Amino acid sequence: MLNVLVLVFALMQPDVRSLILEQRYEEALELLAQVPAAQQDLEHHLMVSQASLALQKYDQAIEALHLARGKAPQNTSIQLQLARTYRASGQPEMAKAVSETILQREPSHRQALILLGAIQFDEQNWPASRRIYEELARHDSLNTSFRYALSRVYSELDLRAEALAQLTAAKMLSPNHLGVLHDLTRLYYELDQLDLAMETANAAVTLYPTSIPIRKRIGEIEFKRKNYAAAAQQYKEVIGLGEETASAWRNLGMCLYFAEDFGAARDALTQSLAKDSKDPNSNFYLAMAMVQSDAGELAIPLLDSTAVHSMGTLLVDAYIQKAVRLDQQKQTAEAVKLYALAYQLAPTRHEILYFTASAYDRTGSNRTDARDFYTRFLNSPGTKDETMANYARRRVSILTEEIHFRN
Repeated sequence: MLNVLVLVFALMQPDVRSLILEQRYEEALELLAQVPAAQQDLEHHLMVSQASLALQKYDQAIEALHLARGKAPQNTSIQLQLARTYRASGQPEMAKAVSETILQREPSHRQALILLGAIQFDEQNWPASRRIYEELARHDSLNTSFRYALSRVYSELDLRAEALAQLTAAKMLSPNHLGVLHDLTRLYYELDQLDLAMETANAAVTLYPTSIPIRKRIGEIEFKRKNYAAAAQQYKEVIGLGEETASAWRNLGMCLYFAEDFGAARDALTQSLAKDSKDPNSNFYLAMAMVQSDAGELAIPLLDSTAVHSMGTLLVDAYIQKAVRLDQQKQTAEAVKLYALAYQLAPTRHEILYFTASAYDRTGSNRTDARDFYTRFLNSPGTKDETMANYARRRVSILTEEIHFRN
């Protein structure tokens, strides 16, 4: 009976191999499952692992590879496939352990180094990843993948000059590599080399016109150049390509606002807030677009939301803009409180003193406060807006005279 089973399995093997070659993995596994445990040799386990891995049945593939390793404990190829399968299954520590076992025996094993470098990169262990990719690039300087991976590690370590050198070399090796073109654009942008950034981005978008990341980069460059309409066009393309996220609508709205297309900015920013009602930039610039569209009465709730969900410069701006709106409504006391909050947060923004003085001045009954704040503004350090400064000087002179005669 045993001899019959051996013969049956021997006859099955060519069929299983054919099924795997034809990518009929489920059928291959069904045939392999019929083989008795006593007849499951090394080739059987390898075929089970191959078919299971193709179907992303990682646990089954790992079990088969362990059985295969038991039959060939020194086989590096089996260990490497086991490490790769562990990584694919979301078990990086096991993948790392198996990779390191290979490297202990063969320190320069290329595939094990590549795998371990990728695992360290996934885990954001930048120093370890750097050591591995530097070794790989040293041994194969014409490999674009190694240089590209090393550039990304250098970027994470804030070694921009080194990253730029690797990306430049990678671009020479593979001028159509989308990742290289994208990262090179980003790095030129960060280094404020906008002409080179645009040149690289244009080359990339010519090759890959539907690349959303590249179009975003072009939008950033145009925005930084203050070409707001051109930047808006890129974000329209991004949305047209299917990325209708809150950030895409927000960026479009901000570009349109600075391009002074306030109606279109309102529409885009409203779309952004429909997806993320807490976004501080969307709330703030929609408020500003409302003001520019003569709908300032709708700005205050948006500015309140901005203040709740922001900090830093945007929070200060929200306080200032709300104070301006309240001042226009003759709610001077509330406006002054907000100006005080803003100045407390940003004591170097001396224009807030000017706004406070103006609010007091407009009441007609707070001459002393108005004069004192104008004076504080004029005496504050740093360069001032000349129009504001000239007006403040005139008002100090006039108010001082009025206060003198009133007393």
